[in-house]
Amino acid sequence: MVRCHISSDLKDMALAMSLQGLPDSEIHEYTEISERSLMQLWSTYCRIGALSQEPVSTGRPWTLTSMEVKVCHTPFDTNRYLTIHI
Repeated sequence: MVRCHISSDLKDMALAMSLQGLPDSEIHEYTEISERSLMQLWSTYCRIGALSQEPVSTGRPWTLTSMEVKVCHTPFDTNRYLTIHI
């Protein structure tokens, strides 16, 4: 099992082939996209109407500690450590 990025052009081509009625096994022969990935691609397309889903935000999810939450929710003018002096 190899995980690799599938370009959007290749995804478009695979979807077009699928819409024309080609079976997944033939699409796999032409594009080298696994049949499982083709099923996931089709599922994503049916669910959101696009071939790939853009992330809501980039980067790693961040879990804040209770202290960080308290600092983040404190207004800037009352927290002397976060006030910017120009």
